[in-house]
Amino acid sequence: MEGFKIDQNLYRALNQLLQDLTVAERNIHILHWNLIAEGFIYLHPYLGDVYN
Repeated sequence: MEGFKIDQNLYRALNQLLQDLTVAERNIHILHWNLIAEGFIYLHPYLGDVYN
């Protein structure tokens, strides 16, 4: 059985997307825990949902 071959451009694009989403998740997580604002009561749970 021949192995599955993925297009290298697709591989690079998917890898970049994964990296970008990982950074975005981490930034939202940090914002969630360091939020100080008038809307804290509303934003804190929302950001928790977003990063989960």
